[in-house]
Amino acid sequence: MKKTDYLEMADIINKYYIDATDISKLANCNIKYARLIAHEIVKQMIEEGKPVRSTRPMIVPTRRVLKYLDIDSRVVRKEAESIRKSGA
Repeated sequence: MKKTDYLEMADIINKYYIDATDISKLANCNIKYARLIAHEIVKQMIEEGKPVRSTRPMIVPTRRVLKYLDIDSRVVRKEAESIRKSGA
């Protein structure tokens, strides 16, 4: 992963809800697969009895996406902070 990608990832994970475009950036996949990830997360939330937002475009909680993709937000924030400090 390029170091500058951490800056963009940090901006995305600071949002409360994200859409398929943001998911595709986090997962490094195309938009079609990102939509499948979003649908899977919504399906999981419905099965758990959690409230789901019915919006267009579909948005899902960022923390659910991070959990689904197994991304450690602390690592992303730490790397982004080190890039900001170095001025890269």
